[in-house]
Amino acid sequence: MDEYLRRVLAGIFLFFFLSITAWLIHVALRPDILPLGASMPDLEYRSSNGQKTLAPDSSYATMIVHFHSNCKYCKYQLNLFNRNLRRFSDVQMIFMTIEKDFLQKEKMNEWLELKFARNVLWGEVDQKQFENCFGSLAVPSVFI
Repeated sequence: MDEYLRRVLAGIFLFFFLSITAWLIHVALRPDILPLGASMPDLEYRSSNGQKTLAPDSSYATMIVHFHSNCKYCKYQLNLFNRNLRRFSDVQMIFMTIEKDFLQKEKMNEWLELKFARNVLWGEVDQKQFENCFGSLAVPSVFI
């Protein structure tokens, strides 16, 4: 009986070891979805003005901030942007969330400076489409 248990445990260990190794190899060999220096992907999002497509503005550098209003790190980051908005006067800032009711509930009222800034856009984006374009759903994330 002791030999049988030892073989079962060895088999379980081998299974987990090979699974983790295969996953690590898969992650390491996966190409970057948005490699450094890539042009901005086409991404549709919903703004307070209706459906829009993400597009760079040649008169501004563009920064995309992916956040969630319930994330404490996101709130901290948004508060920093809100307090230091004048430092970003030459940057188009696009704040995107996967929350479906963010615009409807006007959750951006927590950051009034950002809400009324001319160089700031807010949008709700489809989770799968965002992940396909940017490769990450981690929040907060910043793409420049």
